[in-house]
Amino acid sequence: MKRNRRCAGLASRLFQRLWIWLVKRARRYALSPLPPTTTESPSLERINLVRLDKLFTSIRITGLALATAAGIAATGCSGSAYGGNPNPYGSIAPNPNPSPSVAPGTQTVGVNLSTETPTIDATYGRVLGYFNSAGSIVPASQVVHLTAATNLVFENFDTGIPHTASFLGNASASGASFPPSFNGSATQSPANTVISTSNFSSGALNPGTTSLQYNSGPPGFYMFGCAFHYDSNGMRTVIIVQ
Repeated sequence: MKRNRRCAGLASRLFQRLWIWLVKRARRYALSPLPPTTTESPSLERINLVRLDKLFTSIRITGLALATAAGIAATGCSGSAYGGNPNPYGSIAPNPNPSPSVAPGTQTVGVNLSTETPTIDATYGRVLGYFNSAGSIVPASQVVHLTAATNLVFENFDTGIPHTASFLGNASASGASFPPSFNGSATQSPANTVISTSNFSSGALNPGTTSLQYNSGPPGFYMFGCAFHYDSNGMRTVIIVQ
């Protein structure tokens, strides 16, 4: 409370001084004597126009000074900007830990694009960017195979690009009708969500990070893709749960 009163007093004094300066300047222009007129002197109308122009210029300058003073006083009173809250737009809740500890027996689906080569699968066509991993990168992309009803994580092995693993729809044992453009979600699903849940996504995985733990769910054939690189690079695969 004391701080707010001091700040209000400071702002009031700044306004008063600037206003007094403006009044004095206006009086000086209004009361200054007119120069003697001659045949070569500018007209009285011209002289008054010059005076008015100077007065309006003074008013504009004073207005800018008043706005600056108000901003300085508000900054000092609120404690924001350089000395207070570093985020003037409000606090942003941090994302869940992107690399939780992986429980024993958890399956890992690797994600990578930079050094990955596509594979032309006989059933599902071109797949790129996903593979079964035992803790290391696999350079040739794969159709991913998972055991039903077990835990899994997605791990981004890329060195400089974020990715997602997002559910795009059901495939079948005989093929996959991949959507012409990405139709999934990039919003991180809660931990332990079954990966075939509608709008499932690992969320954005930064390079070298691991997703939350999820569940492979019931047997089935599921199309997956990356929200960032499905359209541009054809980053997609089929996950077979059996």
